[in-house]
Amino acid sequence: MNTQAVEGFKSVRASECTSAGVNRDLACLRTFRNWCVRMGHPIGQFHVQLLREGPGNMRIVSYEEERVYMHQADALLRDVSTIIVETGMRPGEVFGACGEHVNLDERYIFIPIGKTRFARRTIPLTNRAYGVLGKLWKPGKLFEGLATHQVVMRRHKELCKRLGFDFRLYDFRHTYGSRMAMAGVDLMTLKELMGHSSITLTQRYCHPTPEHKVSAMERLEAYNAERATKKPQSQTEAIQ
Repeated sequence: MNTQAVEGFKSVRASECTSAGVNRDLACLRTFRNWCVRMGHPIGQFHVQLLREGPGNMRIVSYEEERVYMHQADALLRDVSTIIVETGMRPGEVFGACGEHVNLDERYIFIPIGKTRFARRTIPLTNRAYGVLGKLWKPGKLFEGLATHQVVMRRHKELCKRLGFDFRLYDFRHTYGSRMAMAGVDLMTLKELMGHSSITLTQRYCHPTPEHKVSAMERLEAYNAERATKKPQSQTEAIQ
């Protein structure tokens, strides 16, 4: 282990999650290094520099971007991204999924472990997610191969570069959360579906997209127009 290897790890993880997520991994690595030093185990000399954490901006994928992306993606990338955007699973959870975690009869997938105890959860399947997981179902891991994660990430980057898109694979999870919030799902339910440790994390998804704001204004205008043209009731009619 050396500083160059640590920087390479940071670069890969930064493409998969937020700076806060990368820093949690680096903190674990630093704790392990310190333990090795105390116990006298050889581990080499390396420096662990945490990333600067910003406000945690999320990139929400539009429906049009998703349509183009899915049309151009190869089968593996399309299956993985569809599962993420339809279930809100983290990429790592998708690649760790096994056939025994998927109940096709009752249409849900079970996440047994995660980065926190709150990640353990059951997620009902949409029709799209059901179709993909039903096609992939088999005993053992659904996605085999030690390098499958890296292969998918590389293909995602290549496709986004070709299409001129600027979102990460992980942003499909953000998109799921945002769409659920805009569909009216309450925060406590969304917290459980996303596997969040705090309702504060879930509240990040309660910011509507510009399209959603326009839709809300159109509903207001329709309501105002209906009320303005409706004849007022007499007091007798109102009582009846």
